[in-house]
Amino acid sequence: FDQTAANKLLLKLAFLDLPLCRALGAERHVDAELSRMLQDLATEREAAGRAVWRDTNRVIGRAPTQGTAARLVGGLEHGDDGVRLAAWLVPRPGAPAVILLHGYPAEKADMLPIAGALAPRFTVLLLDQRYFGRSEGRATTLGVKERGDLKRAIDFLAARGFHAVGVFGFSLGGAVALLTAAEDPRIKAVAAYSPFADLRMLGHELYGWLFVLKYPFVGMLRVWSRVFLGHDITRPAPAEAAARLTIPVWLIASREDEQIPFRH
Repeated sequence: FDQTAANKLLLKLAFLDLPLCRALGAERHVDAELSRMLQDLATEREAAGRAVWRDTNRVIGRAPTQGTAARLVGGLEHGDDGVRLAAWLVPRPGAPAVILLHGYPAEKADMLPIAGALAPRFTVLLLDQRYFGRSEGRATTLGVKERGDLKRAIDFLAARGFHAVGVFGFSLGGAVALLTAAEDPRIKAVAAYSPFADLRMLGHELYGWLFVLKYPFVGMLRVWSRVFLGHDITRPAPAEAAARLTIPVWLIASREDEQIPFRH
């Protein structure tokens, strides 16, 4: 794409509310002019009570202009489904950024020892995943909506000039990091401590006490997720996502882990 063609294509997607993936590669051409036009379009739609293009924050975060930071802060606080996320930012000007994702059940404060070790060299964002800590949400979705939440956090950092982003995730956070990295090229590296490789396999292991009934039970959980979330929470599996990654990935596992078996 040349710049004019990219701007026209992305504006067309915004008007029709089509996903950004329909324009493979076009987002790399985002400039300040397009960013301003998309922000104006979003403001007009919000004033009229209409839906805003779901990829607005992702695009304007690549070319911040006046007003971008305020919009992206709002994006972190009020996502597509209205769930507010809580986070702590420890900025270090000029340094690459690392987002820390806790496990299940936990909260961002549990990641403070790691944040303390990273802060002298990195900008650190500690995020409460939905349903945990001070973030809103009626339930965890085990990676389905958490992937979008992580992208909102990356938008938030981009608005502040932090474009080199890595993610450290523990347990559920590690799985979310791997799944999101396979979808969002802005993530440049992932460290995943004890992520589950496949949620379906983990379900069979956790409910092994049900013997053969564990299979229909996990199957019903998958049906439930399709009905209420519109998505099979077991797919894609983090192991499948990791196999597609070409960025640096550090996987850590422990034989002493009581929640995620070592074979994951």
